[in-house]
Amino acid sequence: MTYQPVNPGVYNRRVTVQQEAPVTADAWGTASPAWSTVVQTWAAFTPKTYQAIALDAQPLIRRQAQYRLRRIPSVPVLVGMRVVDTTEADATQTYSVLDVQDCGGARRELLLICQIVLPDQGV
Repeated sequence: MTYQPVNPGVYNRRVTVQQEAPVTADAWGTASPAWSTVVQTWAAFTPKTYQAIALDAQPLIRRQAQYRLRRIPSVPVLVGMRVVDTTEADATQTYSVLDVQDCGGARRELLLICQIVLPDQGV
């Protein structure tokens, strides 16, 4: 198999992949999910779909995207984890991981199919 050179400029999104940790209770006994970091790395971002939906008569936007990770963490990235994209300081986005694909074999690159659901702010 021949080596495929990669343009490092496409890995321009700073992301953190997180997994859900055991539920913790605050001082008042309210349970809230906690998240622990699996890996913090640079990723390539590709927006895929943008769909208006309604849930309980509330307008929402469902956005799907792909994140391609070059350096694979030793901890496996699994469906149900989340990707926190902190590229824009004032607009952090948190996507749920729907699918994980090994792109080149040998775990050289992972493709994460992700989704976020946001309130529809109107345009």
